[in-house]
Amino acid sequence: MIRQIKKRALPANAEEIFSAASGRCWIEIRPGDRKHTKSPAEQSEFVRCAHTLVRDGSVYLAIYREKSPAGALLTRALWYGGTVNVLAECGGAYYSAVLLADRSHIAGGIFSEVLVSLRQQNAEADIGAVWEMSVVLLEKLAKKPAGTYTQEEMDLFEIHLDHPSLKRQAPPKEALHPVTGCRVSLAPMSDDYISIILNAVGKVDTANVWASTDEFSTIYRGRRVHVLDALAACLIFAYRKGVHMTMTATVSRGCPGDRQMDAALQNAVWAEDDVPANAPHICGIHFPAAAKFALYPLGRGDYMELIAPVIDLAKQAGVYDRSAYYATCVRGDVQALLGYFDRVAEYCEQTMEHYVLEITFAVNFPEEA
Repeated sequence: MIRQIKKRALPANAEEIFSAASGRCWIEIRPGDRKHTKSPAEQSEFVRCAHTLVRDGSVYLAIYREKSPAGALLTRALWYGGTVNVLAECGGAYYSAVLLADRSHIAGGIFSEVLVSLRQQNAEADIGAVWEMSVVLLEKLAKKPAGTYTQEEMDLFEIHLDHPSLKRQAPPKEALHPVTGCRVSLAPMSDDYISIILNAVGKVDTANVWASTDEFSTIYRGRRVHVLDALAACLIFAYRKGVHMTMTATVSRGCPGDRQMDAALQNAVWAEDDVPANAPHICGIHFPAAAKFALYPLGRGDYMELIAPVIDLAKQAGVYDRSAYYATCVRGDVQALLGYFDRVAEYCEQTMEHYVLEITFAVNFPEEA
């Protein structure tokens, strides 16, 4: 944000005062400045600036947080051409200054210079913004003004990613691995649908995945090999001869919500081995099935080039049926289809940082009865 104004010359002694007052400058927030709050203060509040710098006729004030009363006051001054009152202490004397807000620096050379200077004094120092100001008026005061004097605390949501406190927190072991997740919903067309769904979900061995069932679906999260194993088991255990059923599955990898599996809060499981828990119990079960799917590589402009090999994989596996609007259809033995989607997920894991794969399986079509 830049205020297009002609720079004013610094008043006499301003450079000396503000240079010497670094760490002893306060932004004054008057009662009227808080008129939009539910409980405006009865007297002025003086919020200490993190750092003060004078350069080329401008005064630079660093504040700890952008989203704060001081930050709001400076922003309003910038947008609406208002002024900001600043108190500076120099040599035991106090000076009142009226300043215009010309520019806000949240990155760049000036910002970095101030941050580096602060961290030389305190390794854990951080700031939200550096404000470039023009001095309109500067006068010496007889005594320190009455009011409350405070210092803002750093905000967790505003500290920089290179902050030392974040570097010291080593990520949990699970966070080093991209998580594959899947949300599965069963829809058996039977009066006995409740027992079919609950029986299938209950029989899946979830020792190698994090699992949760809510009113909509069942979720599996963990390593790709184990998540796809749980998905396959859920489908096969839900199968009933002659019962038409669909199962929708949303498979995702790279989702920001999966970047860190929190074992304490989510009982997450990250199995290190590649031995699937359910495969020995379902590999001998066969029945015809069909599926439609759509792959969405996220954050990539060349997504069509990434999707094409997935279609080729279906043709090579002998399960390709046809292309349809908004989907590709595959058909074959359930083991062949599950094996195909396992290879698709492996391919996506190797070539994409973030993808979503939407699959709908169907068995026992009414027209085939």
